[in-house]
Amino acid sequence: VTLTENSQFSDDVSARILGGNVMMWLKKEVEEIDLVRADKIANWRDTHGWDQVEFEEIGRGVDADKVLAIEVTNLKLRDGQTLYKGNADVRISVIDSKTGDELYTKHLDDFTYPTTAGVYTNEMTESKFRKLYLGILAKRIARQFFPYDAHEDFALDSIIAR
Repeated sequence: VTLTENSQFSDDVSARILGGNVMMWLKKEVEEIDLVRADKIANWRDTHGWDQVEFEEIGRGVDADKVLAIEVTNLKLRDGQTLYKGNADVRISVIDSKTGDELYTKHLDDFTYPTTAGVYTNEMTESKFRKLYLGILAKRIARQFFPYDAHEDFALDSIIAR
């Protein structure tokens, strides 16, 4: 379940993109994982209200054993008027649907990409930059649950140059 400040009361494109990318990485990298489809979660939230953020209740409602809750705050895609530079605070938690116990928590405070510069707004659309930023953030979130090569982050800003 992915929440942004805008998705607490309705559907939000950033929450959809981020959640979908995290699911993609988990399916690809974690063996023997069964994920609840995003549309099933959205349907449950449509029925029970988008302001319902009791994760264990959502988990029980969609027949999940555990809920990966991703809470994004302070999401910004711009640094000034002419530069794209993504920044967000993220709280990741895994919650047991049956008991409501929090089994895992991690904070990614002030996750920034690109770290050293930015992308001028005349070089890329906001939609394309949103997808790029949220894709990188999704991988950072998902890899909390599988082994990875720490060298992957070396020169990460160079992706922009492609």
